[in-house]
Amino acid sequence: AGKGSFYTLRYGSYLIGMNMTTGKTFELKPPAGVKEARELVSGKTLKLDAPIKVVPRSTVVLWLGK
Repeated sequence: AGKGSFYTLRYGSYLIGMNMTTGKTFELKPPAGVKEARELVSGKTLKLDAPIKVVPRSTVVLWLGK
């Protein structure tokens, strides 16, 4: 067993992307039909017309709504 580079998790209305690398950026793809979501760390509402960039050693937590 080893450590993964990028993890994604969908839990109810939450979508989480965790980048475990030190030098690679990954894309967190939103579910089909979801146009925007609240990014919980910053509190900003993001348009989901393109995948979200998850930079090295960071986590993105999106609340997709109801």
